Amino acid sequence: MSMIVITCARCGGASQVDEAHLGQMVRCPRCGEATPAAAPASAPVSSPISSSTPAPGESPGGAAPSSAAPSPAPPPSLTRSERQALRRRRHVIVAVLCAAGLALAAAVLLRIG
Repeated sequence: MSMIVITCARCGGASQVDEAHLGQMVRCPRCGEATPAAAPASAPVSSPISSSTPAPGESPGGAAPSSAAPSPAPPPSLTRSERQALRRRRHVIVAVLCAAGLALAAAVLLRIG
């Protein structure tokens, strides 16, 4: 089987997928997000749908709708230090929320008891 290149819907990273996986969800090796393995626009894949039936989102004339929004730019890659800083912030937020939950539980228990 031949390999095709797909683009991750989340991070925009390109990866190669075997043609046998077309139409299935595959995991992006870059970000780990599940993304559909769709054929690239330049390489049409035969489908059981007749060519006279328009695809979803396509007008009967075969042209794409003119109101199609442009795809958003992929998020920029983060450096190691930026990822570590984000991880530390998440840990602080979790710690604060846990402490608030414990304080609320203690207050409820003191009122009941």
